[in-house]
Amino acid sequence: LVSTVLVAGLHLISWEKRIETPAVVEYEEQHSVRTKVGGFVSQVQVAEGDHVKEGQILLSLENSELHFAAEQLRLQLEQLELKMRLAHSTGKITDLNIFQDQKQALLKETQAMEEDLAYLTIRAPGDGFCISGNLDNLHGTFLPKGHELLWIVSAQQKQLTGAASQNDI
Repeated sequence: LVSTVLVAGLHLISWEKRIETPAVVEYEEQHSVRTKVGGFVSQVQVAEGDHVKEGQILLSLENSELHFAAEQLRLQLEQLELKMRLAHSTGKITDLNIFQDQKQALLKETQAMEEDLAYLTIRAPGDGFCISGNLDNLHGTFLPKGHELLWIVSAQQKQLTGAASQNDI
């Protein structure tokens, strides 16, 4: 009778051990958001933890040098167009051909510049939640090309990876 009570008492005791170990939260679907051109942060339209949709504006940059260069290209194209009209009206076919080649080169440069100007508006590459440490402090800060701003992650697809010493288990 005494041994039966003792065995029954052991089943009521639970063993629990707690250990601390470094761990990393990883998301199955995650998008790193980086600047594609340098510029000063003029607007921040999201905060840490906000849910965003693909294409939503996250923040805006201002780069006066880029705008100035784009305006210079536009003026060069206008001047070249005038030169082409003059060459055409005076029958200078060789000059016209040279100007047309120059115009094609300037148009390619202009297209690249327009892409850079579009990159001043930073958009979400996918749906998810914003993860960043310092979005609130970015206004007015210059960010170089390639600067990592934040991550867009899906909260439903995360896993925790940790490492524990065998002696701790």
